[in-house]
Amino acid sequence: MRGLLNKIKLRYKISLIMWLVSTIAIVIGSVIYMLISISVYKHQLVNQTILDAHIISDYCVLPLEFNDFESAVNILEKLKANPNFNNALIYNDSSQLFARYNPYDKEYIPKKMIKRADYYFENDFLIIAEPIKYKAQVHGYLFIVIRTGIYKLVSGHIEVALYIILGILILSYLLAYYFQRFISSPIVKLKDALFNVSQTASYDFKLKYPYNDEFGQLYNQIEDLLAFIKNREFQLVQAKNKAEESDKLKSSFLANISHEIRTPMNAIINFAELLTERDELSDEDAELYSKIINSRCNELLKIINDIINISKIESNTLTLRSDILNINTLIDEVCEYYVGKQKIEEKNIKIISCFSLVNEQANIISYPKELKQILNNLLSNAYKFTKKGQIKTSYRIVDKELIISVEDTGIGIPDDKIRMIFERFRQVEDYHTRNYGGVGLGLAISKALAEMMNGKLWAESKENIGTTFHFSLPIVQISQSNKNIIGYDSEIVIQDKLNILIVEDDENNCLLLKTIVDSISKHIDMVFTGRQAIEIIKNNAYDVILMDIQMPGMNGFETMDEIRKITTTPVFIAQTAISLDQTTIDSITSRFDAYITKPFEREGLLRLISDQVNKKKI
Repeated sequence: MRGLLNKIKLRYKISLIMWLVSTIAIVIGSVIYMLISISVYKHQLVNQTILDAHIISDYCVLPLEFNDFESAVNILEKLKANPNFNNALIYNDSSQLFARYNPYDKEYIPKKMIKRADYYFENDFLIIAEPIKYKAQVHGYLFIVIRTGIYKLVSGHIEVALYIILGILILSYLLAYYFQRFISSPIVKLKDALFNVSQTASYDFKLKYPYNDEFGQLYNQIEDLLAFIKNREFQLVQAKNKAEESDKLKSSFLANISHEIRTPMNAIINFAELLTERDELSDEDAELYSKIINSRCNELLKIINDIINISKIESNTLTLRSDILNINTLIDEVCEYYVGKQKIEEKNIKIISCFSLVNEQANIISYPKELKQILNNLLSNAYKFTKKGQIKTSYRIVDKELIISVEDTGIGIPDDKIRMIFERFRQVEDYHTRNYGGVGLGLAISKALAEMMNGKLWAESKENIGTTFHFSLPIVQISQSNKNIIGYDSEIVIQDKLNILIVEDDENNCLLLKTIVDSISKHIDMVFTGRQAIEIIKNNAYDVILMDIQMPGMNGFETMDEIRKITTTPVFIAQTAISLDQTTIDSITSRFDAYITKPFEREGLLRLISDQVNKKKI
């Protein structure tokens, strides 16, 4: 049955359902009507016969009293006027048959005798029992038998009902088939439209429905759903294209970074080997080679810092620290590096810095490390893409907002490529990567840093004329002397030579640290593990302890926890090469007086030691 229904088309199913519902309703209605009609007919028949029985019983008192049989029959004969009359019987008070009247050949004799006023139905007959009384004394009993004709009535009703039902069924089917289209037609159209969507993969669904009923709402919802699917498909295609592009960019990035690392490493290794042959080198060549090595090391350091920074930015673990700085001196420091680089490479460009404020008015509160990094990235790009002309760095302060501009006369950027250059691993063209170098992270990092400082970074450019980068950020201007302001080279002042303990598991780093602090030290001890540091501190006093964080066995944190149980007098400075998140920074600052990250500059370490020692004395 289910298989057959599955093969029937929707319009026929709807017609069949409507037809069946109509049929059932008509049949039920006909049966109820017939039952009600029979009930009414019986009620009328009983009432009429009871009335006749009352009258006849009153007339039968005298014939029964005087034993007048013929008079009793004559009285019973009056009942013949009732077309349904069958026969009548009179019994005396001794329950003996006294008289009877039966005008028909077939009479029906009641099977039970009732000595009270009552009636009952038996087969197709109604039997009325009525006591014959005079002055409350019963003289006999009257029984009237009436043929009800219910069977005939029922069969007549059924016959009529069948004709009516048949006619109505035919009419209802025709009407159902006609009206079902108002239900089936929208569904069929919807089915055809969705089939077309599945075949063509086109989600432009424009099938209109004129009414705002459930079908109209369904059409609208399906339109919205298809529009959503279309939009989601578009997004997925975009995401797929972006993922493929990202994959290509990462491959290109790996190739570029390999080139960018190997190139300076090649110079460092080979010039370092040449420096070992000092007998064959002039002092000028040795100085040049040293500058080249230093320059290439800075390039390597910048690549590593860029990779670490973009990782921190993406993982939202980069922490910004505000401080007081002098914007004039900060710009001078960054520009000075590229002035030196230009002299070494003998590049035909001028590096200019223009200040809108004198030094005493250029003190601000901002983020010195990030500000310097953004400026360095912009100058690095300008220097890389400018063959001749000039690079100009300037700034202005408008409504408590610092706006720094770096303008060059380089190759410029096409209008349709300006937005792209701020994406990770992207440069204007792949050939620029090969011709000019770089890994494509500097501008992406700079833009992210500017936004983290509630600022913005943008570019204006004309191809083959030059580019100007602007970045702005809110600041607070202060009036303060230049002493201890970031951007000024604070003097390294240590009045007395220091006893210094170096705790470092790498022997080369130990030697490097010893060489750097030799000029400010009275005595230097070196140990390679945390256990050794604890033991030597028990028997010696130190002014400064330089400790590596990551050491085998007992690390720097565990070592510091034990040392502070012995002494708190020295200046404790942590040195680490690990990536610092906020948790690690909190762990360091809770145990050490200061920290410095590897790789670090010689002057930076000496200045940190000087500041912490002098601070300890205050």
